[in-house]
Amino acid sequence: MVEQMKSKSFVALLACIVLTSIIVCLFGDSKPSIHEFVSTTQKQLTKQLKGIKVLPSEAPEVDVNQNYLKLLGFTNNPRLYPSSTWSNVTLPVIVTAVSSGETGLAVGLIRSSQKYLPDHVVLLYDLDLSEEEAAILVKTCNLTKCSVQKFDFDSFPSHLHSLKLSAFRPVIIQEVLNKAGAVLWLDIQFRFNKTLPSSVLKNAEQKGLVAWKLDHPTSSLTHQKMFDYFHISQEYYYFHHMVDPSHIILYNTESIHHKLMLPWVQCALTLDCIAPIGAQGSGCRFNKKPMYRYSGCHRYDMSALNVVLGLMYNFSAHNYVASYKDKFFDLVKQETISKPSKPLLTRNTTGETLSYGRNRNV
Repeated sequence: MVEQMKSKSFVALLACIVLTSIIVCLFGDSKPSIHEFVSTTQKQLTKQLKGIKVLPSEAPEVDVNQNYLKLLGFTNNPRLYPSSTWSNVTLPVIVTAVSSGETGLAVGLIRSSQKYLPDHVVLLYDLDLSEEEAAILVKTCNLTKCSVQKFDFDSFPSHLHSLKLSAFRPVIIQEVLNKAGAVLWLDIQFRFNKTLPSSVLKNAEQKGLVAWKLDHPTSSLTHQKMFDYFHISQEYYYFHHMVDPSHIILYNTESIHHKLMLPWVQCALTLDCIAPIGAQGSGCRFNKKPMYRYSGCHRYDMSALNVVLGLMYNFSAHNYVASYKDKFFDLVKQETISKPSKPLLTRNTTGETLSYGRNRNV
């Protein structure tokens, strides 16, 4: 009865906030930024959410071949940090994925890691490189602690071949977490610009996760049917800050393994979850009012990650979000090293993952 009363109070508060935001957006003289809007409102909601255990009505319906999960380390006796890690290796391992036309970007990332994080191993997953491109990277990797390996698409559902979904990203992250114990994932269009701050590394090791947020609520960039898959109402994510998996640090702790990586990977391996019918990655309309309304854009693996994080941390992002002042990487423009087999792709340089180098529209 007490929990029901608390839940009713939360719903009533949410309804008031929604109504107020609509009135302010329609009739207010000032136009607050979405960052200010989301930050202020989330602080209010966090107070109300304390003590209220908000969970889906039931576990998500998962239709995933168990062989896929076993292959990625989801077993009765998983390899967890800190007991099971690569020996004689500085953690976290730097991981990224490279597709055709991105050879110059990959070389730049390797060189920046050699300069600023020379003790860390770099793993580059080959998504669809030509023989010429792969040879360039293998030659570059011979100069540092680096390795290029083919991603085994054939071992997973066919929709992972569609790079626009980025369903490969959580799968690769989990594969390396299972082997090494800790991962620093950085999309290929980023560069290291200084050493990894000890404070960031300490937080990541203690909490299992460090990420950097976007100025968008999860509800604005997540298709309704993904919320349906997780049996959770979109309303809980109106003021939940999204984080960007294009730069994220993860340790394979028990909590991260079971509560974050398992549902994230399950969603990535399930086409109806990662890319619901009707979802698309383009045509974003951020001028919609209120600001937490669905923009028309779905962010696939990023959306899935943030839905899971909301459930895991009771819709509060402060436990795992790092300040951009602690950022040790930069987003860069495309670079070239040799003529690739396909035209080079330009990438967004705004600092937000709102448009992608690989065409991710569905």
